[in-house]
Amino acid sequence: MNINHRRSVALIATTGAACASVGASVIGLALPASAVTNFTACSEASAAATDGTVNAALNAKNIAALAAFKRTTAFKSKHAKVVSATASLAAARRSKNAVRIARATKVRTAAVAAEARAVVLFKKANYVSSTTGSVTPAAVLQDSVLKNWGTYRTRIYVKAGSVVSGGICTSVDETGVAPADQVTSRTTYQDGVMPSMRTAALNGARTSSAAILARVSTEVVTNLGGSATPIGVGSGASYSVDGFYHSLQSALTKAKL
Repeated sequence: MNINHRRSVALIATTGAACASVGASVIGLALPASAVTNFTACSEASAAATDGTVNAALNAKNIAALAAFKRTTAFKSKHAKVVSATASLAAARRSKNAVRIARATKVRTAAVAAEARAVVLFKKANYVSSTTGSVTPAAVLQDSVLKNWGTYRTRIYVKAGSVVSGGICTSVDETGVAPADQVTSRTTYQDGVMPSMRTAALNGARTSSAAILARVSTEVVTNLGGSATPIGVGSGASYSVDGFYHSLQSALTKAKL
């Protein structure tokens, strides 16, 4: 395996268990059919891509979604009121009647505000954005040798103040990690702890970083050996725990969740 190869761990399997590796370690969950239509599922490419690249693609889809919203009957009704109020104000100004102008101005101001509010609410409820957190955990003692198992970069997708269903994926950059250690990391450590941590992160309310991270911590203590793999301490397994947890924490902090 090329030690400069960047491998990503993505949410595209159906069970949260490890899938077969095809040039990359790919593990996690499938997006449900109800996933938002302008959300591109976490993938090997998106996990490792820059935020600028990912958000540029998302913004194009967000803009298209807004354009579709503006073609709906509900929005057209609001816009028609703006058009009508604008025409009424123009007529009032031509009349030079101060009372009529004031009344028409008030009506138009309200219509414009209602239209703008509809756009703001649509964006707040439907726009998807993405950010990442990255961490290189401290080297851990493995077989009497201090080893670094790579840099973890976790991407999250956020909509309406919540991580979207399936919206977490992690890329592990193992540049400089020995090929044999890459295999060990993938098949033993990453595949051993990351699927269940990711499932825990997504399995519940996703609006609070504290709640998301608490579920991950509970998963570590309850099902991943507890003190045997504490966050930030210990072996190769704890390195993967540390890498996922803290890169996710960083991404959630950036997203202000």
